[in-house]
Amino acid sequence: SNMSKTGFDEPDFVNRMFQSSAFLVPLKKLIIQVLENDYGLDKFSKLKFDHIFKVDERITTIHSKLAENKVLLDAMVQYKKQIENTLNLQAELEGKIAQINGELEQLKISSSQQSTTTNNPTDLNFKLSQCDKEIRECKTDMGKRMNHLEQYDRRTNLRFFGIDEVENENTNEMILHIAECLDIPVYEIDISRSHRVGKYNPQSSTPRPIIVRFTSYRSRELFYKNR
Repeated sequence: SNMSKTGFDEPDFVNRMFQSSAFLVPLKKLIIQVLENDYGLDKFSKLKFDHIFKVDERITTIHSKLAENKVLLDAMVQYKKQIENTLNLQAELEGKIAQINGELEQLKISSSQQSTTTNNPTDLNFKLSQCDKEIRECKTDMGKRMNHLEQYDRRTNLRFFGIDEVENENTNEMILHIAECLDIPVYEIDISRSHRVGKYNPQSSTPRPIIVRFTSYRSRELFYKNR
């Protein structure tokens, strides 16, 4: 019978064909050629070195881009917090000023009433004293907070002098060119913004300074230490 336990037996000519070197050798060459051409594999089934290098370069580039994006995101978050603090301070000061203005209006009304009566002006003097005290406290508090914000700004700001002015200049690119010449590792993502200080005077022989706000204290220090 041609039946076996697992099904039909293979014909004898099939067994002889797969045992023949005349059939197997060309078949192996064909398989190796397909692997080399279509999949970049050599006869040892290993990736070619040039493919490995290309993959490694792509991974390195991706990691570099991710690091740059993280630095930029951190700088944006830090700058956003600074803006929020400034806006909160402005809103608080406006509230205090509105409160003081309201009290001054009340004092004007009280003063008008006092001028038409013979009552003791002690109450009016007390209110004036309280208002003056609040104004002085508000002024002191505002000065401290503004000084704090200025100190924070100075930590990331730097002025550059003696850089020639050119028409349609890009101050960011000028600073980056200086960094490249001095071999300072500061790049485009490290600069928040920059601009010339003062009004342009075509008669002046001295170029206006450039003030640069860096995205981090570290970037600012890299320039400052290499001045």
